[in-house]
Amino acid sequence: MTAGIGLHPRPLVRNLGDALARGCTQFTVDVSGLTFIDATGLDGFVRLHNATTQLGGTVSFVATSPAFRRVCGFTGLAEAFRLTELSQASGT
Repeated sequence: MTAGIGLHPRPLVRNLGDALARGCTQFTVDVSGLTFIDATGLDGFVRLHNATTQLGGTVSFVATSPAFRRVCGFTGLAEAFRLTELSQASGT
């Protein structure tokens, strides 16, 4: 994911929702290129997280950008979103 997620995150959220409907319950999202996210974009990730958790799955964000970590820290979502660095996720 490169650039920002703002007022129109529908295509991304729709694709993730479609995957969830097909039975996917483990999501790893690389947000290293994310430079901006507003409340609408963040809401899409919160909805995905909540729906996945209800099905016993997980959503993990890796290679988190400073902008994404900052927003998640302000909103209290850093722990719920299981923020990890790419090196931790890949085991290197």
